Amino acid sequence: MREIALVVEGPSDDDFWRRLLARLYGASEHRVEIVVTRDRGRLIARSSDLVASHRDDGYRATFFLLDIDRDACVRRVLDRFPEDVRRSAKEDDDVFICVAVRGLESWYLADANAVNTVFEDAEYSVPADVEGANPKSELRRLRPKYDKRWLARRFGNEFDPAAGGRHSPSLGRAWRLMSPKLQALEDEILGEQT
Repeated sequence: MREIALVVEGPSDDDFWRRLLARLYGASEHRVEIVVTRDRGRLIARSSDLVASHRDDGYRATFFLLDIDRDACVRRVLDRFPEDVRRSAKEDDDVFICVAVRGLESWYLADANAVNTVFEDAEYSVPADVEGANPKSELRRLRPKYDKRWLARRFGNEFDPAAGGRHSPSLGRAWRLMSPKLQALEDEILGEQT
């Protein structure tokens, strides 16, 4: 039975979250559904139906995890969602919209230890405004040719969301919303196993 849904934009996001959840919440990872849509517009258009379906199925939470992409600000991303989803995200405790400012790659760059492990000789330190930097340019500087899915899997194996959240406000907010739900599920499952 699935209990938490992460709705993400693409296959590399799926790779990242699957690896991260398996590492941090191994007992409960099979109860987390990752819904992959290859198109942000389609994800947003389906959001009302996804929320209704997850509620009907008894899910504890649905998290929409999106990049800011070409939008000027987080508010513009939020405004693209249907009113019922925006209202639920504001008023209820089971719908969350989390926007990675600049992109998921900027979240990767917020954790210096993960960057220095993935790029072994990088000697990287997090810039003061990690969300203001161009993450794809920085990643190309660290490794001129990289495969997005390879990178997602590697960061999923190494990334510390709490550490990164201290440098990236958008990641910090997302992780503060997600981790209690994931930890409660993990604790419940581990309690059932004893």
